[in-house]
Amino acid sequence: MAGKVKVEIGKKSEGEEEDERPLGVDIINGVQKDGERLLLGLSGWLRKAEARSIDWKVSGRADVDAAIKQREEETKEMREAIVKKEQEKWAQVVGKVEERFGEIVRKLEGDVHEWYVGIRETEGAEVMRIYTDVKSIAQKAQGDLGLDYAWLEDVTYNDWQRYHELMRVPERFLQAAKEMQEGTSTEPASPEDPLIPALDALNADLQDVVRGFLFSLANTRSRATRAFSPRAAGTEDEESDGFFSVNDGERRRDDLRGEDLNSVKKGVKEGTIAKKVGEGAGVLGVKEKAEEVKILPIDNTPKRAEEEVIFDASTVVIGKDKVQVEQALKDIPLETPAEVRHEEL
Repeated sequence: MAGKVKVEIGKKSEGEEEDERPLGVDIINGVQKDGERLLLGLSGWLRKAEARSIDWKVSGRADVDAAIKQREEETKEMREAIVKKEQEKWAQVVGKVEERFGEIVRKLEGDVHEWYVGIRETEGAEVMRIYTDVKSIAQKAQGDLGLDYAWLEDVTYNDWQRYHELMRVPERFLQAAKEMQEGTSTEPASPEDPLIPALDALNADLQDVVRGFLFSLANTRSRATRAFSPRAAGTEDEESDGFFSVNDGERRRDDLRGEDLNSVKKGVKEGTIAKKVGEGAGVLGVKEKAEEVKILPIDNTPKRAEEEVIFDASTVVIGKDKVQVEQALKDIPLETPAEVRHEEL
């Protein structure tokens, strides 16, 4: 009975979601929308900062007028102060966005925990309700039996033991029901908790949303790094920084991890990356020479003429007469049958 109560409550809990949708689908979608809204606001703030970047960017080109270079040098300290102030504002905004998203995730976790605890309390209340019914039946049976025993003279000790046993039944039921609810019952075995797989799936969905948020935030941080750089976009210094930084001829890629290298390779100008990492086949931007795939190591060093084996047709004995065969085999020592048997033993 206790196991049936637990399963029925679990089914009722799962049925609370309309249209048999996965548990918590609405709140997961809500977290995703909140994260997108925060990232959209952060991107809007960064666009305004990019528009203000003219106040601290320098040309960095070798063909600019000398007067412009002089003016940029004179205003270097002022521009550095502006960049520092902008970066401090940016750090504060990013911190608030991260904090707000963390609050949203923690609230979701708290709500789910509170909901789960509520389900367990509902189970406990249902068990206690059934226990009360069983105890009431036992008390009524004990009362009826006690009245009969009071008028009988042949009541034995065992009869009174059965009388007291009636009140032990609901207590044993309560103990078994609690063990089933806690999942610790072995005989009978506790039914599988239907909420655990649903909560595991809910947690996996939440982690996917968090990873997506962090990935998008990392892309926005990369934009901010370029925006707050003192070098203007398109300059040589600006495009060559970063270990994973490459130029595919159309746009700058800061990190090739996760990229389709074959598609990148089509747009790379020959020799662009070779200047950074050195010449050689196997480097993006350098034409590779097609090589034969070899499973075993093969020495490709050409042999000298004296090392080459020359085929001697005179060594072939098939098709020759008896005299020619004896002449070809005269220098080969022959083993006697006794010597052969000796080696075999």
